[in-house]
Amino acid sequence: MLNILIASLLWMAVGSGQLRAEALFLEGIDGVEEVGLQRLVMQKSLEATSGTSEFSEILSDFYQSLPYSSEESGSLWVSLWHLKSLAGPVWISERSSLGRRSQKATVSFLAEQILSAYEPCAAFSFNHSFLNEILRIAETRHLVKATEGYVRLLEALLPDQDISHQIVEVPVYTRVCDLWPNVNSSQQIAIIDRTPSSDPDSDAYLILVTRLQSE
Repeated sequence: MLNILIASLLWMAVGSGQLRAEALFLEGIDGVEEVGLQRLVMQKSLEATSGTSEFSEILSDFYQSLPYSSEESGSLWVSLWHLKSLAGPVWISERSSLGRRSQKATVSFLAEQILSAYEPCAAFSFNHSFLNEILRIAETRHLVKATEGYVRLLEALLPDQDISHQIVEVPVYTRVCDLWPNVNSSQQIAIIDRTPSSDPDSDAYLILVTRLQSE
């Protein structure tokens, strides 16, 4: 019964993962450009992966490296998304004001389309570093595993970048929503720029992390 309740609450927080018909438009070189969003894979526990693709092993490794994955397996859902421009390149990096505007538009779109939840929800907070956000609540014994898992994720998603010899900051947006009395959902959206040293871009990756927590 508890597992059914957890699954139901997470479903309320994450939904089916299917986008409705509304389009997402981001800042492009010559005005706004339409972009497409596709969920590549979702990991719902240490063992359960939803969807099969070349990214399944990548996401599974990252899931297991999270410092809270063992204790929260089953109440922690992580999904990998691909954002791709359907026309010209778009600004998605936080280095520019147009890129930051695109990020906020993407977060708002996903909050409405995917991260459904009961009210009230806190506003999204911003952190320049997804890694810092992960390590902030990690016990000391998990620091190395979590850092190495994060690096492997970036190496897999950014094969053309020399991750070991540059600083690649991945911005993350976080909010908390109430789902049930004394139960809340922590929701994070991390935006991975495919070309961190240049702009604009034709695509990007998104990591969505949803944790169910009891107060």
